[in-house]
Amino acid sequence: MTKNVLLLSVFAVLSTAIVNAQETFRLKVSVPFSFHIGQYAMPAGEYDVRTQDASHNVLTFYSPVGNAVATIVTTPARKSESQEKGRLVFNRYGGEYFLAEVWNSNSKAGALFNNKTRREMVIAAADPNRQTAVLYAKGR
Repeated sequence: MTKNVLLLSVFAVLSTAIVNAQETFRLKVSVPFSFHIGQYAMPAGEYDVRTQDASHNVLTFYSPVGNAVATIVTTPARKSESQEKGRLVFNRYGGEYFLAEVWNSNSKAGALFNNKTRREMVIAAADPNRQTAVLYAKGR
């Protein structure tokens, strides 16, 4: 009995990893403003966004020449329905943008940036009028 439970558990973990591996992020987005990803200050420009692991916990932003610009740990998220277009969601306080969510195209998978930096918390406290900016990305 214990052996069967162990085998079922291993099968469930492997099945989940295979499904997640098929749903990797690969987005191309043009960001017209400078923004923050965690501790990274990012300039406006073109970026490729990709997952680094099957669980979607790690996203890397690449510059147009293929250099890794920022790698950050996220919290995986899922929507109940598939998103046709990939999108990046930013919190905006005054003129500063902070990446809050990334959603994959043709997928239910997303990534959340739950841990606000000290800078974002200070700005949010001073300017409670948070706005949301959404940029649509092209799937790759």
